Amino acid sequence: LSRPRDDAPRREARPSRRWSAEPKTAVAAAPVAAPKTFFVAVIGDAMSMMLADALAESLALDRPQIEVQRKGRDNSGVVREDYFDWRKTARDLAAGAERIDYVVVMMGSNDRQPIRVPGAATLDTLSEPWREAYGARVAEIVAAFRAKGIPVVWVGLPIMRAERYGADIRAINALARAAAEKAGASFVDTWDRFADEAGQFEAEGPDVNGRVTRLRTSDGIYFTRAGALKLAHFVEGDIARLAGAPPVVAPTPVIPAPPLAV
Repeated sequence: LSRPRDDAPRREARPSRRWSAEPKTAVAAAPVAAPKTFFVAVIGDAMSMMLADALAESLALDRPQIEVQRKGRDNSGVVREDYFDWRKTARDLAAGAERIDYVVVMMGSNDRQPIRVPGAATLDTLSEPWREAYGARVAEIVAAFRAKGIPVVWVGLPIMRAERYGADIRAINALARAAAEKAGASFVDTWDRFADEAGQFEAEGPDVNGRVTRLRTSDGIYFTRAGALKLAHFVEGDIARLAGAPPVVAPTPVIPAPPLAV
């Protein structure tokens, strides 16, 4: 398979164990054992893979009935179907035997490339024909799941540090939003949620607990663990609502009273 073009953004090298580069300050309690009753498929590029990991971690403790299925593909996107075809994959997933109750889509960071249409002219990036083709592909991805009655949320890409790259990503976000919503999906706009008060890129900011910490990696594109957990926060509420199950609270251990003094 051919790889994306050299001008596509690349993830910086990360340790083999996800999030292991960022030590946790406390040991999390063991998730409560529960049968899985609601299944969330997260599809897209490397951004979606980070989001899936963060959703799985965030939901595991109080909503263990929800299973997060990590279906992303690194370096993929809407444009390079010669590398990975998300329209076909969406149809296959929707028609497959594996149960899916909800779909989260996050992709586009690799899509600043021409669209090559077999037997037709190559469409220049962000030209009007490119925009039409891009929107049509987004709509097809959403429609594959909506035809089966599966809710879809399309998660927009966050603000980027590089100004020119960020401007193109913002345009791609707008295209994806219009096409996804028209096809029946909801859209989560993350751009301003990772910007400072002046609307500029910031690598550090408040996490889900309000503590200022590093949210973005050194390339100015991807997320740290804290950033990914913040991203998941904007998505998980709708998942929990549709899952319909109340939070599961681990039982409080009973500590026996000390014996009375004689």
